[in-house]
Amino acid sequence: RRVEFQILILGVDRAGKTTMLEQIKAIFAGRDPLPPGSIAPTVGLNIGRLKVRRAKLLLWDLGGQAALRAIWEKYYAEAHGLL
Repeated sequence: RRVEFQILILGVDRAGKTTMLEQIKAIFAGRDPLPPGSIAPTVGLNIGRLKVRRAKLLLWDLGGQAALRAIWEKYYAEAHGLL
């Protein structure tokens, strides 16, 4: 049985959160990452799922626009880590 961990990815708008998520996914999938110019900014929430050894990682990439930052705290209680 795999243990699941939820990781929040937070930062201001256009800081590179989604680009980082795509890079991490590519590394663990053993493929080339998407070119940064082809990654659209996140509006709301973008979820990435990874399996790393005996763990499942659920990465929550939350939009960084000022209006969306108010919802970040709703995810804190469920999170095991923060990037």
